[in-house]
Amino acid sequence: MVAAPVMSGAQAAQGSPGVGAEPPKLTLEQVKSSLHEFQQAVQKAAPGLQLSVDEELGVTVVKFVDTETQEVLRQFPSEEMLHIAKSVIKMQGLLVSKVA
Repeated sequence: MVAAPVMSGAQAAQGSPGVGAEPPKLTLEQVKSSLHEFQQAVQKAAPGLQLSVDEELGVTVVKFVDTETQEVLRQFPSEEMLHIAKSVIKMQGLLVSKVA
């Protein structure tokens, strides 16, 4: 499922952005609020679905959890991928500071 970009009233009045147009930027708080609202809406149909935002990377994390044991059955992106992404960002920071 692909989420449509959020538009302001002025943008909506003008119509959809053109093909290749940059979607509007959302703040971390707006994304968290939207995820919370979505999770509340689907809670009865999918009680094991958990949505969150990784604070450090700013990416959405989707987990499917066993409702009885609270064991994570599947996670996207996986913990390993989140760890790798954070490591790459740290390495980029080290390279930039040593070059500068």
